[in-house]
Amino acid sequence: MAILFDDIRNHLLGVLIILLFCYFALPNLAAQNIPVGEWRSHLTYYDARLLAWSSERVYAASGNALFYWDRQQQQVSTLSQSDGLSDISVSCLGYDAVSGFLVVGYENGNIDLVSDDEVINIRSILNETTIRDKRLNHVSFHENKAYLSSQFGIVVLDMQILRISQTYRNLNAQGNRLEIFNTVVFRDRLYAATAEGVRSVSLSPSVNPRDFANWQTLSPTTGSSSVSQVTATDTHLYFALRNDGLYRYDGNAVEAIGATRGLVVTGLSAAERGRVWLAADTSGVFEVSSGVAVRQFREKFVAPQFAFEDPEGLLWIADRGSGLLGNESGDFEAYFPSGPYSAEAHAVLEFEDKILVVSGGYSSDYRPRNSTKGFYVFERGEWTNYNSEGILEGSVAIPALRDLIAATYSPLERRIYLASFQDGILVWDLENDSFSQIDSSNSPLRQNQVADVKVDASGNLWVAPWAPNRNDPTFYRKNLEGSWQSYNFGFDNVDANGLMLDIAEQVWARLRPDRGGNVLIFDAERRSRVLTETFNEGNLPSFAVRSLLSDRRGTVWIGTNEGIRVVFDVFPLLNNNAINASDIFFENRRLLRDERIISLKSDGGNRKWIATNNGAWLFDANGSRLFHHFTAENSPLLSNQVLDLGIIGSTGEVFFATALGLVSYRGTATDATRFHQQVKVFPNPVRPAFQGLITIEGLASNAEVKITDIEGKLIFETRAFGGTATWDGRSYLNQKASTGVYLIFSSTSDGEDTFVAKVAIIE
Repeated sequence: MAILFDDIRNHLLGVLIILLFCYFALPNLAAQNIPVGEWRSHLTYYDARLLAWSSERVYAASGNALFYWDRQQQQVSTLSQSDGLSDISVSCLGYDAVSGFLVVGYENGNIDLVSDDEVINIRSILNETTIRDKRLNHVSFHENKAYLSSQFGIVVLDMQILRISQTYRNLNAQGNRLEIFNTVVFRDRLYAATAEGVRSVSLSPSVNPRDFANWQTLSPTTGSSSVSQVTATDTHLYFALRNDGLYRYDGNAVEAIGATRGLVVTGLSAAERGRVWLAADTSGVFEVSSGVAVRQFREKFVAPQFAFEDPEGLLWIADRGSGLLGNESGDFEAYFPSGPYSAEAHAVLEFEDKILVVSGGYSSDYRPRNSTKGFYVFERGEWTNYNSEGILEGSVAIPALRDLIAATYSPLERRIYLASFQDGILVWDLENDSFSQIDSSNSPLRQNQVADVKVDASGNLWVAPWAPNRNDPTFYRKNLEGSWQSYNFGFDNVDANGLMLDIAEQVWARLRPDRGGNVLIFDAERRSRVLTETFNEGNLPSFAVRSLLSDRRGTVWIGTNEGIRVVFDVFPLLNNNAINASDIFFENRRLLRDERIISLKSDGGNRKWIATNNGAWLFDANGSRLFHHFTAENSPLLSNQVLDLGIIGSTGEVFFATALGLVSYRGTATDATRFHQQVKVFPNPVRPAFQGLITIEGLASNAEVKITDIEGKLIFETRAFGGTATWDGRSYLNQKASTGVYLIFSSTSDGEDTFVAKVAIIE
């Protein structure tokens, strides 16, 4: 009888697990969110520059990204550090059909060999201390060898043993350093494109290619001696003179391809039956056959960088405006993943569960960059790009305001205000998806250079002009009715480069460090004071204030060139009382005292994300416990120079704007309310291969969470960060939970609101 009961119980348990899977699977499949604790890259794919072809895939590389078109699956996919790549900034790309490896070379000399199931990293050049400039320019293949052209010579990679076997350096006629742009083998000689013409060496085993004296120069009959590209068919060697078209060599004489004279050749490739394809940037794509060039034009070509004809006769093009182009469907189609328009990312704004990134900025000496790349918006896994350049298919046209450097959201108006470093303020009305401009011609603004904009809780727009002239207003305020007020505090060096609003409706202005620095605090009634390094007058750790944050408790965090201090009570600040910012201590020392604090943000659990020149840090609400320190060395973070942070409160996904582009990480804290709302448990069921965190989302703020087995035995307990709690699937004794259904009990600290959920684990 007991055996029968156990069978029935196990059967019912299995049915329950299946039902739970059916219930939770569809929402999870539809979601655009990454799992908690996972990363994703947000790179720029449309500006493709390099191509590599295999029978199943066509690979393309842009300035900071690698992707491919899967010809069998008919879909585009990405490759990044999250997939095992060791680096970014791809500078050369080639597929070796014999070994089955994609060779990826980087700006810093790093090399990845990529196959379907592994990535092999070769760091010999990267780690070489005797070489300064290590950029890898091109890769070609011949007899189980990959020849990688570089800034210092040629690297020979043995594709059988997957190791570097030789390097050829100092290859000019005098034995000095010579950059190699690309190479090709023609009639048992290795030919190299260089600034000193085409250099070549015999591949005979009796010839030492490391000896510059064994190399010869093929001089063209006319034009510059600088050669940018080289390729070969069975009968001819083809090479492009820099900015002066194409030539060919039959082993005896050099002949100019007349129709290509004056072209800026960006890529050459040889095809079947003696054809050569030439990409010439904005001039188009040319087919060269029997010494005759015929221009090929399609409307989707913007700036072709490389063209390749595959064995089936299909043409593939890397284009700086349309990504990867191919004509396998007859007409040319563009293939590239969703991504931001540019790798440039200056500041991040979160609004309505979306992320907005502005592309502008200025040089280290505050000179405009004249960027018209606009801004990019991330929503539900997809990017929409807004700019005035009109290059990228699908971009939204906006007014041509240059150097957008900051943005703020007005929920009462449903408007985004974007500060331009040159052209005033761009206004995006979300209700009707329209754009307008505020500048000196239609407002009291005395100038069009704007440093920052912020909207307060009452809907007032605060504006900080950049470097206002003496006697000009140093700040402006526009109310919801459109009326303006100006503010001038009557003393020098009020030159703000950033604004922040606190819970007392006071404005904090970071003052430029190169003009004295410190922080100005003022309110709408023009009461003001300046916080400095002086005791009782602010007690800042440094006059160079880089970031400000009013957290979820109203505490103001002040980030400087020498760490962080906080002001716990902001209400008496303008009463002229003595004020000293307080130190935060971590491991018996002042929090991040040696770091430049570039940006500060608080997540749903009021934990502090901190951006520095040494990566990004996550501390608890008080700064006393460290959860993460992400760097480019220990995570997919693209660069240790993190310029800004943004957090989607509903999901906890944290966006990092770095000097090399955008990545994001899904954290363990989300925004919360007083009560449980739409609680979700994922993944559910938990399958055997799952190694991440089981996430409970939608909890009441900082709820207490207990997990028991089906019989009520306590397995684990924790507290939510904001509205999210996580469980690693293990008990207090670090034992992995066995197959079964587990109950999740959640309640507010006062027990007023409770919630019960279930999660199934399959082992």
